[in-house]
Amino acid sequence: MSEIDFLNQMFIEIRAMFLEFFTCPIVQGYQNGVPLPIDGIVITFITETDLDQLSYSDEEDTTALTDEPFKIITVQTAVKTMMQVDCYGELGQARARQIATMFKSPYACERLQSCKPLDYRPPKNLSFVNEAAEYEPRWMVEIDMQYNPHYTYRQESTKTITVDINPL
Repeated sequence: MSEIDFLNQMFIEIRAMFLEFFTCPIVQGYQNGVPLPIDGIVITFITETDLDQLSYSDEEDTTALTDEPFKIITVQTAVKTMMQVDCYGELGQARARQIATMFKSPYACERLQSCKPLDYRPPKNLSFVNEAAEYEPRWMVEIDMQYNPHYTYRQESTKTITVDINPL
């Protein structure tokens, strides 16, 4: 079973979509050594909730060593994650509004392959006073996304079984 960073896959795909609309810096939140952009967008995945789980068998095969059959099993979980998008700078409100609009439209569903938008909360003005005592514009959009991480493993089986009961 290999390790897959599904959130990073989602970030890469969502960032590529945002770069179609915006020319500002777009970074992932909670990155050590990466300063916040003064006039840009920060994407952070905040929470996750499991929605359901599914297991299924892909194929049956035999090994050359034992001729015993085995199955390749895939386990999948539907996960809802809340993505927070912070838009900084003078164009922060306009960017937040465009992001919210695009994620509510069929465009995002068709464009994104690794995840799908479920819902969003309208943009909020979260402007703040910085260390130089100046206001910095910040607008935030929270978007619920669904992705379906899946993992495969090999399940060996046997054709016969013998059960012995030991006398008391």
